[in-house]
Amino acid sequence: MTSEEYIKLLNWQAKKADKRLKKTGKITVIVEYRASIHNSKIVRSQKQKWEEQGLYLFQLPAYSPDLNEIENEWQRLKEDEIAGQTFECEYDLVVSLIEAVERRGEARGMEVNRFHFKQQNKSQKKAN
Repeated sequence: MTSEEYIKLLNWQAKKADKRLKKTGKITVIVEYRASIHNSKIVRSQKQKWEEQGLYLFQLPAYSPDLNEIENEWQRLKEDEIAGQTFECEYDLVVSLIEAVERRGEARGMEVNRFHFKQQNKSQKKAN
């Protein structure tokens, strides 16, 4: 993922955070694990704008995978959802993971949203 793609993702989250802030008065916090894109100059330049929209970024301390909840989720997905399965292609793996995340979210009463980094326009879809 590039810094530009990460900014697209966070802009999407900021719009959702802004709606939440206006509706409930609550902020949204995203926990980051200190990847280089999280600290790039272009990303840092956007943080004030996002905070004005109610989106705050919190960075985990260095070398703290035990605090990174997504690590536990990926482990559960690997062990509980796709263990022992083989996939004909990358697409089949992705579909299986999407379905697993949606099942886990539903079981926990959580909302699951997917962000599409590269959406095809109509002419590209017709060509494929």
